[in-house]
Amino acid sequence: MKRLITVSLILLGMVLTGIASIRYLHRVQTDMNALLTEAESVVEVDPARAIALCKEASDYWDKAEPILILFLPHSEVDEMAQVIAELSAYVEFDDATITVAAIRRACGIAEHLYTTQLPYLSNIL
Repeated sequence: MKRLITVSLILLGMVLTGIASIRYLHRVQTDMNALLTEAESVVEVDPARAIALCKEASDYWDKAEPILILFLPHSEVDEMAQVIAELSAYVEFDDATITVAAIRRACGIAEHLYTTQLPYLSNIL
């Protein structure tokens, strides 16, 4: 009976941890997309605001990255970190085309990180 309780508690802990990690990742993805989409919309009109939004997105990512690295593949987290680091430089060089492309790439990576963690059959196999 003790084994059944122990196994049940371990299984419950694993399920709750999985749910918590997916919820956290969803929140990070949603917040990053909101910041980056707003930066994309003002990059040509107000570069100073775009720089501030990219800095805010970078700071947000810096806070989220240590937690995400616990349950996501390091290569994907590093790819996102690299794109986020490049964003501010692109905005400062006043190259709107490259900046918009980098913002869209970052949004795509964030979406990919989230969708690959969902418990779909295609993600499990």
